[in-house]
Amino acid sequence: MGVEPIPDEHSERTPVDMDRVVSAVTFWETLHERRWLYWLPVVGYAGLIFYLSSLSHPDEDLPSWFGAVNDKVIHTVEYGVLGILLYRAFRWAAWPWWAANAWWLAILGAVLYGATDEIHQSFVPLRSADLADLAADTVGALTLTLGWRRYAERTAAAARSRSSSGAAGQWRGRGRGGRSAPAECMHDR
Repeated sequence: MGVEPIPDEHSERTPVDMDRVVSAVTFWETLHERRWLYWLPVVGYAGLIFYLSSLSHPDEDLPSWFGAVNDKVIHTVEYGVLGILLYRAFRWAAWPWWAANAWWLAILGAVLYGATDEIHQSFVPLRSADLADLAADTVGALTLTLGWRRYAERTAAAARSRSSSGAAGQWRGRGRGGRSAPAECMHDR
């Protein structure tokens, strides 16, 4: 009736190598457990921004070359870098929906953090909240995050075209053991 007999020790089926199964499961569990490492730079950088915002006289505490750069340029770069770090974390260390929407979540996160940073500055002696700073934060988050996303997509597309054209063995992005990593895993890390 189409029912397969239960295999026993004398059957012709190949036994499953449980060491390989356990090894593969352990690899994916370890990979999943280390996803939090993508969030460490985000937390560290956000902490640095918070510290710098809590200084009453940041121009005295920072290196002298910061004085030569316009405050809005510093805000633009500062929150652009935060946007890139958030993009990487959402893209590689979040659930699939979050990863698919990483670019706008990163921009939103950077802008919201910029808003809370301006509110924080309003409580620091000799500092004040400034909407122009928030506008510079938004411009930085938008431009650098979208620029990084475009760069990452182009890099991944170029890697895919190299690997599909038979040049995968000559690709410089080889990992340990001489195996090439998938193209979509190599960009923006």
